[in-house]
Amino acid sequence: MSTTALSTAAWVAHDLGTAIGVGGALFGRVALELSVRNVRDQDQRGKLLTEAWRRFGVVQMGALAVMAATWYTGRAKLGGASVGGAGTRGLIVAKDILVGTTVASAVGSAVTGNLLAARRHRHADVVVDDSGEVAASAPPAARRLGRITDAFGLANLLAGAGVIAVTAVLAMQAGKSARWSAISRLLP
Repeated sequence: MSTTALSTAAWVAHDLGTAIGVGGALFGRVALELSVRNVRDQDQRGKLLTEAWRRFGVVQMGALAVMAATWYTGRAKLGGASVGGAGTRGLIVAKDILVGTTVASAVGSAVTGNLLAARRHRHADVVVDDSGEVAASAPPAARRLGRITDAFGLANLLAGAGVIAVTAVLAMQAGKSARWSAISRLLP
């Protein structure tokens, strides 16, 4: 495989990983969690959400791992000056932070979500209201875990959207750079 083809494959993998991670988080927030209102039994709502997020979590973590691995691998080979000059350096650092935040917040959400699911399984006292949130009747510790999980999920969605935005700006700047065009032919 030529270096150009390998570089293109890495870029595609990066973009697909980002799309899967962000798209899944967006779907969960605006569709899945709100759709459980159609499930009458509060306990069943929780079980449905737990199972759906558990299944998708594996896919999301894999996709975000690919996103981060391709970014940081390519990043280790090049600095911002190669893409578009000194102004690009800030965008690259911003993307470093956003990629790290996207992965860290996904892990945080998975950990706290799994703790909440384990509590639901052990105590059966964690029910979900018709908005997809931990119900007010749940114990305070469960409600707190629900809020923390939700905060991680929102941070994940926002950081992932930031990755998409910065990636687009970097791609546009790279397209204007003759230097980057020449260097990118040599990348794996």
